[in-house]
Amino acid sequence: MPAFRSPSFLNNDFGSVDLDLLRDFLLPFSDYFAARKFTISADISFDEDQFKKLARLLRTPTRSAPSELIEAQFHIDEVANDRGMESLILAYSKAGIPLPTDDELTPADLAMRTWMSHPELLRRSNYQRIATSQRSFRHYMNRHEKPMPFQLPTTVVINAMEKRLSTFNRDRHRGGGTALWMHDVGDVLAFVVRRGENLKRGEFIEGEKSRYQVQRPAGYDTILVQKQLGELHVHASLISEHREYCRLIGEYLFGDEDFFPTSELFDLSPIHELGEDIESPAFIDGIESVQLDEVTEMFMGSQNLTKTFRGRRIFVQLREHQQQLTLGTRITKAKFRFTLRDYPEVTATIHSGNIISYSRQVGVELIEAWMTHHGIKTTGVPRDPATPTTLANALSDPKPASTTASVAGRAG
Repeated sequence: MPAFRSPSFLNNDFGSVDLDLLRDFLLPFSDYFAARKFTISADISFDEDQFKKLARLLRTPTRSAPSELIEAQFHIDEVANDRGMESLILAYSKAGIPLPTDDELTPADLAMRTWMSHPELLRRSNYQRIATSQRSFRHYMNRHEKPMPFQLPTTVVINAMEKRLSTFNRDRHRGGGTALWMHDVGDVLAFVVRRGENLKRGEFIEGEKSRYQVQRPAGYDTILVQKQLGELHVHASLISEHREYCRLIGEYLFGDEDFFPTSELFDLSPIHELGEDIESPAFIDGIESVQLDEVTEMFMGSQNLTKTFRGRRIFVQLREHQQQLTLGTRITKAKFRFTLRDYPEVTATIHSGNIISYSRQVGVELIEAWMTHHGIKTTGVPRDPATPTTLANALSDPKPASTTASVAGRAG
């Protein structure tokens, strides 16, 4: 997940950003740069040597660097690209805010100008990008095994959730300062969690001297509440975080901390049971074909042994090489390739337990219905795929005519 790094938009040649705009952006931090023997004032214009020195100072912040400057650099750098500019333009449109009238704004220029005039808009655009960029989630079905109604949390509730997460992270020596942002989009309620990671010590060169600096990078997790499926999808690095997010969402949205048990949701044994029939589209309207491209088997014992088969159409390749899957083993991983009627091709990598990764977030509900039909998804209510309302179509490619996005809580 993203963490602070040296701003790449300043690694380009002199003149790659609007220098007057860069000066105006940095003016509120003039005292910090003055302490580092660099003058910034409203009547100064940067020459090439000054630009290079300024870029070097921004790439090597000191402990006294203002937190707002670090945050601004992070958000600007994250969206200072073509896709980021598109997301910013979309954010302006949704908020009903006129775009800057400058004719020649680069993505970095637009990001800086947005931070100066509408910082919350830039944060919101970047956090929504973070929420939609994940492809791998652990899935948790609620204990009622069906969708359950809930109320959107208010700002007061979100603040309480943040406080609890800050305590959770401080107890794990990852610092406080946890922030939580919520995006309500169609059939999905998406949360982005900013939290501290473990402290890192690094060596830096400043001028002619070497020094050590201790920093706590920021990490980001994504939590998706699938309203129609009654599931929680979590992208986080540690099992303890997954369990805490299950308890958190269960308590604050559904009034039950144990609402999302962390039991296994995916079972790959049907591949052994059905053989080539596992590749049947199962009459799911919208799925044209399915093929199995990878299988990992585990031989259980005092020392577990794994064997992986890879190739287009595994069963065809096995016949050609006079091989077969080994009955009695546990299949721990399988990769399926789905050809969909209305979407690009999607690859789904399923791990026994809770984890599934998609190559792209389209056609998700069709694949969920296919897994339920074949018994790969062990719990949950089968969905009628005739009128799919997919998670990621709403998040990654919103269409205002049918899906309007709103943000509860606050950003920043």
